[in-house]
Amino acid sequence: MLLLLVITVAWALLLGLFALLMLRTDGALIRTGKVASFYRQIWQISGRISRPAMCMIAIGVAAIVLRLLALPFLPVPEPRVHDEFSYLLAGETFASGRLTNAQHMLWPFFEFEHILVRPTYMSKYPPAQGLLLALGLLLGHSWIAVLISYGLMCAAIFWMARAFQPTRWAILAALLPLIHPGIASYWCNSYWGGTVAATAAALVFGACVRLARVYSVRAGLLLTAGLIILLNSRPFEGLVAVVVPVGCLVYSLGKKSSSIGVKTVLKRLVTPLCLMFIALASMLYYNRCVTGDALQLPYQCYHRQYSRIPLWLLAPTNSQTLTFNNIQLQAFAIGEALKFNKLRTVPGWLDCLINERLVAAFNFFVGIWFVPLVAASLFSLPDKRVRVLWLSVTALTAAVSCEVYFQRHYLAPVVAPFYVLLVQGLRHLRLLKINKIPLGLAFSHLILAIMLIGFLYGLIALPDIGRKNIADLQVFPGPRQKVMTALLKLPGKHLVIVRYARGHDTGAEYVYNSADIDHSQVVWARDLGESKNRQVLAYYQDRKVWLFEPDVLPPLLSEFEAASLAR
Repeated sequence: MLLLLVITVAWALLLGLFALLMLRTDGALIRTGKVASFYRQIWQISGRISRPAMCMIAIGVAAIVLRLLALPFLPVPEPRVHDEFSYLLAGETFASGRLTNAQHMLWPFFEFEHILVRPTYMSKYPPAQGLLLALGLLLGHSWIAVLISYGLMCAAIFWMARAFQPTRWAILAALLPLIHPGIASYWCNSYWGGTVAATAAALVFGACVRLARVYSVRAGLLLTAGLIILLNSRPFEGLVAVVVPVGCLVYSLGKKSSSIGVKTVLKRLVTPLCLMFIALASMLYYNRCVTGDALQLPYQCYHRQYSRIPLWLLAPTNSQTLTFNNIQLQAFAIGEALKFNKLRTVPGWLDCLINERLVAAFNFFVGIWFVPLVAASLFSLPDKRVRVLWLSVTALTAAVSCEVYFQRHYLAPVVAPFYVLLVQGLRHLRLLKINKIPLGLAFSHLILAIMLIGFLYGLIALPDIGRKNIADLQVFPGPRQKVMTALLKLPGKHLVIVRYARGHDTGAEYVYNSADIDHSQVVWARDLGESKNRQVLAYYQDRKVWLFEPDVLPPLLSEFEAASLAR
């Protein structure tokens, strides 16, 4: 929080000195000279863009190509976080043509954070991200789909922004994600980012504005697609974010029904409503396949098995008796309970809201380079055209503050509105004049120059970021990857029993398996003690058995002997 204040004060001083310079020189810097000529040329060129569709495609392709060019510094990412392994399990399951996997008869050995092992073996998360990763697997690698989704997000932001702004400004809004958080962020370099929800929300916002003006079949279908994807990616945050634009659209259609007729409105709603009905029926069927109950989400099913903590601060806690088969999951649950107890106090809640959520969101979405843009966005507050965006951002911010859990991609549904508001504020700032000096225009030129510097700095920093990522991977999951590489080179099938030391970091989980456990060349299982270990040894008697101790320095892989059962 202190760093945030320091950055804000530094920018205020810089902009204040720049304003003083402009007033002293009567605005000569932006009226004459090469700098002024350069900006005028950019302005004229951007105003000549007459093919928005081609521009949208070019933006998406540019985002993908830029990330591909960074591969020498940022190679294809390896999963590190619990959630990533959960999503990858879903992707592998869907790519295999299944909605879920049968419960393994020895499921206690394969329990993993954020993964259901009963009544079926599947990710607890909504299926949208898993379907995306499945597409990537079919194309050759899960990350291919992540990369495509990043380009689609930028293109969707452009399409949405054009509903609020001219093309030249929509281009700027779509390019902002490339500046910050940039192509090195986890949204483009992991398997649990927010690109899917951000793209879907952009479609909803853009379609609602267009449909409120004039009916379009394409806009109606895109609205439906956006809502369906939101329901299957970030259902709670997504619905909170889009309730305002959808509500405004319904109100607009109600007013128009008196002039164009109720029958016409109903005819236009038939196809979207049918698609929504099919999607909802599919979601219920998916729930039934995974949890056995059409009305129970996999997320809820997992939560009831492994946590007493509610999803919202004011909700009641889980009263069911929890049974843990291993210390790691129990330690994970205890850590969550301690944090929840802190959130239940006013000082704890404020500390978490300010020093964790606010600072995390600021660092990821604003950073150093967008501070002037955030200040400029306040100029758009009186603008009725973007009022719906302000309301949506405010609504989701308030909703997230009431959730027990938080990650930066929870805010994905308002990423596109956020970038559009930044640019809209810049448009208003340009009109600011003091003593007939176009001070706002000068500020806008300075801000654009600062963003260019930020973009170039992000590219220059890629080698350092890449080296840090490699160092982090050496700690985890580097040891697991070394074991996998070594065992895959050996003939036959293998069983690796993982024995953790007391106090093992619950964030470093080694027991992760593919969707089809029994047909994997290498199976990873937890060490559950002498008597229970005999079950897994008997079940996999045709495999070479290994003991892996990740907490030994260096991590130790050795042949599993019967005597080690009693250790």
